Amino acid sequence: MKCPFIYANGRQCDGTVSHSRAYGKRQQDGVVAEHDIKKIRLWCDQKWDHAGAVPSFEAKDRMEFHPDDLRRQELYDEALALCENSKRVSARLLTFPANRRERSHSSNG
Repeated sequence: MKCPFIYANGRQCDGTVSHSRAYGKRQQDGVVAEHDIKKIRLWCDQKWDHAGAVPSFEAKDRMEFHPDDLRRQELYDEALALCENSKRVSARLLTFPANRRERSHSSNG
């Protein structure tokens, strides 16, 4: 999935979304059901959360999308498929890295 981040000069990021996380009411197992998703946060494989491009709060806001925004951009299904904590994800739930320093590029499954 292409990164939807757009720089102040109007140029779109060349990166791809490496993973995403759904936010909303969590169920007992910690997973957010698709109908409870309030927003989805995306992370770019090149610039992570794009915090260096703009002040960090603004970058965070630029990488968080309401489901309807992603549907309008025709990115919702792809974003949801990358979510590690959504009910639409298969039984294989991904481990969410707490921060960039802990990111692992290994394929430990």
